[in-house]
Amino acid sequence: MDTPNYLGITRGGNSSSLENEIRIVEYDGRRIRTIGDFVIDSTTPQIQTTLLVHSIENMQRVTPISDVFIVGGKKTLRPRGGGSPRQSDYIPSLSWVRETVDGSFKIVTLLNAINIGTSSQTGTDKSESEMPVTFIGTAKTWEDTEYAPIEEILWSREPILP
Repeated sequence: MDTPNYLGITRGGNSSSLENEIRIVEYDGRRIRTIGDFVIDSTTPQIQTTLLVHSIENMQRVTPISDVFIVGGKKTLRPRGGGSPRQSDYIPSLSWVRETVDGSFKIVTLLNAINIGTSSQTGTDKSESEMPVTFIGTAKTWEDTEYAPIEEILWSREPILP
């Protein structure tokens, strides 16, 4: 059985978005926008947050294309010098739970998530060290593109009737 991976404590909540790459269909004589005059070429779901947990395992999860080595009994993180991420660099399912205004819960899950933001840390005296991250969801294969790699589940306090 696989051990679940946790990113740990975050600060300041999180934000999620779907970034669409849109192409406008051009034609002669067009004076106004019309229904169907654009195409969404791609959709990239993303979640941004700030992490407070800085274990080596966590740092590897948020530092794309990196490896952990044990040197002299100590774990060491070494980013690889570029190239494409390996399958093991992706987090298969990364979820955030949010409470809604009515007390229900919304679970937002990125599939095949990877941090594409710059890995940076900010530390201050007598405060936790912060690390902003931006994860995107990715399709597993070229053929797996019918739906964007994000799922949203609403857990309502009230029963959902058909």
